[in-house]
Amino acid sequence: MELSISRSFKGMQGLMYALDMIKNMKEKMKVMRSERDDLRGEIKELKGCKKELDRSALADLATTQARVDMLGGRLIEIGLEAEIQCHGKMAMEYRENKAESWDIPKHIANYEKLQ
Repeated sequence: MELSISRSFKGMQGLMYALDMIKNMKEKMKVMRSERDDLRGEIKELKGCKKELDRSALADLATTQARVDMLGGRLIEIGLEAEIQCHGKMAMEYRENKAESWDIPKHIANYEKLQ
């Protein structure tokens, strides 16, 4: 009978220990759930910031691309203006018999370097 009571008492001690551990785990789980919910809120907020950042970055990118396109067009215009001025100056020098001062081999060599 003592052995039976001793085993029952040990079983009850184990059960009490398990119940105490379950109670502690419930508290830890409650804290962890709260932390998880806070983190979910932070993630949602960060996703909102990311979307706004993406919109802002896209707007900046579009603005920059428009400026690059505009400058590219302007560079083409400047190149065409320089070409027209160069041809006009050469034609005027030729008409005024100043073509003798041209360094033809040098101009051809420079031209070939660009090709």
